[in-house]
Formats: sequence, structure tokens, C-alpha cells
Amino acid sequence: MFGLFSKAEQRVFLGQIRVFPRDSIKPAIDEWGCMHSIDLAADTRDRFAEIISLPELTEFRDITKHDLAIDFAIPHLQGGTLCALDLGIGAMPLMWRPKVTVHARLYHPISNKTRYIAKAKEKMPWPHYWSKVIHLNSLFHLTPNFSIEDLEPLLCRAILRLLVDIQRKT
Repeated sequence: MFGLFSKAEQRVFLGQIRVFPRDSIKPAIDEWGCMHSIDLAADTRDRFAEIISLPELTEFRDITKHDLAIDFAIPHLQGGTLCALDLGIGAMPLMWRPKVTVHARLYHPISNKTRYIAKAKEKMPWPHYWSKVIHLNSLFHLTPNFSIEDLEPLLCRAILRLLVDIQRKT
């Protein structure tokens, strides 16, 4: 009798992780270094899968109508840089901080109906940014100014904000 009124257990699975390609001029500048270049989008996809510790939806066959899945998308990802654009009569500084934007979609995998959508954006704090761009490797562009190790805390904070928001709203 008590089994009739108990709630079915909800499981949450990891759906898809999408990192959109960077298509502006910024990747050519902030991923470049004299010694080596980096691919932030590919590194981010790999690191994202390590951070999220949910079972993958594709690994399970016994999905019920009570189960949920979360898809993540990273539509905007940028490293950071500080450089100068020579205009002939003077130089104009170009600078931007590392930033990560993450979107999440909570849905029922059987019906594919969306239950909740959330977005989070994280930027590197100014003091940390300045400490990185004033480093000798960054000043002479021996290596890219920022790597995935620098973006990982931003990614973690954005994911945490999304998960807390989803938990609070659903």
C-alpha cells in the first residue's frame, strides 16, 4: 500500500556537451604564442567531461519517464590578452579578459520535453588577469597568455552556478 504513494526515484544523466567553434579574430590572437599555440575549444570539451561527474545518458538502456538529462553548451569561450595595435601614428591597446559562457538544458530524455533552461557567464577577476598579462612569457608572447588551466576555475564556477540554479528552480 505504501508503494502506491511513494515517489519514483529520479536519476539525472549527462546528455550532450557542445563547445561551439570560435569564429572571431580573437582566437588567432589569444591562442597564439611563439613557442606553441593552443586550441581552447578542444581542451575545454575534454576538461568539461572531467568536471561533470554524472553518468552518461548513452550508457543506459533502462531510462524511465521520471529520469532527467542535462545538456550543456558552451557558446562563448575566450582566452585573454593584452597587446597593442600599431596605427602608424600611435598604438592602441587591445585587451580582453578570459570569459566562459555555459548554457544548460534540463529535460526528460524519453519525451525530449525541456523542463528548465539556465545560463551562466564567468569572467576572470581583474587582479588575476593583470598578474597573468604582466608576466614575461605573456609580454613577449613566448606562450599564449591564458590556457585551459586558467579557464578551468571559470568553467567550474559557471557549472556550479548552473547546477545550483537548476536545483533551486526545479
